Amino acid sequence: MAITLDTTSATTEKIKQTTDDSLTLEGLHSGIARLDTVGSTFEAVSHSTFTIPNSEVFLEMNFNINTYLVVGVYVTVFGSVSPGSHP
Repeated sequence: MAITLDTTSATTEKIKQTTDDSLTLEGLHSGIARLDTVGSTFEAVSHSTFTIPNSEVFLEMNFNINTYLVVGVYVTVFGSVSPGSHP
């Protein structure tokens, strides 16, 4: 399966598909972005269209890190991009 995320211009390291089984968390492959400790940013977007219901939506992620992680969601509505919000 191909990676369906595109990185943005803010990204300092691209996402790659794992080739080493020891780096694969589940399934046949995982996506991996290796970041150093200073000034690294990974930001990705999906160009797929998703219908977001008027109810709770959950993002499930499996990750293996030894530092802080900040996750955010931006939503495009009628061509305008805005941060996702919690009611």
